[in-house]
Amino acid sequence: MAKRRPTPPHRVAVSAAPPDRDDRAPRNLSEIIARMARLAADWPDNDGVPVSILLDRLGGHSFATLLLLPSLILVSPLSAVPGLTTMMGLVIILVVIQHLLRRRALWLPRWLGQRRVSASGLQSVVAFMAGPAARVERWFRPRLLLLVDGPLAAFPIALILAIALCMPVFEFVPMSGSLAGLAIAFLAAGMLMRDGLLLAAGIAVGLALPTLVWTTLS
Repeated sequence: MAKRRPTPPHRVAVSAAPPDRDDRAPRNLSEIIARMARLAADWPDNDGVPVSILLDRLGGHSFATLLLLPSLILVSPLSAVPGLTTMMGLVIILVVIQHLLRRRALWLPRWLGQRRVSASGLQSVVAFMAGPAARVERWFRPRLLLLVDGPLAAFPIALILAIALCMPVFEFVPMSGSLAGLAIAFLAAGMLMRDGLLLAAGIAVGLALPTLVWTTLS
């Protein structure tokens, strides 16, 4: 008499991510800001959101989104916090370098990934950016693709890296950190939306930064 094979144990499907996390890369500025608002609302303010979780929950695996998050923080009033400009600059440098190395997942050193941004600070970013983003987003569309996919596409990435390397200097020059964040935000949004006009605006702001710094320091 043939032996019956034991019934294999029932396998329970386990979600790869917690229910409050969306692994899909955001498609526009409003979606990024909405995710930031949800994270800030759900996170205990006295604990602060670690940088690693902020990037993981909001950025997904999108290069442009991972650049937009720190640049939006730099544009907001949160940039007045001492040391935050340098910290966001380091994040941007690591994102760009790992993009050039074609890494599939972002790596941050433990000391940087565990640095925290207060939930109330994130809420101030949302309050500052939500209105302007909703008003201007409808004008974004694919255009001037020479700057997006053409031979000039490498220049915005190189400019972002150059600006981020100067972030420690911008700590000591009034408004320069916010303008640097604005330049990177334009460049990253242009990549995300495939809008060459936004890339051109980011290039213009980025190239104007040395003049601003020189004028302020002289």
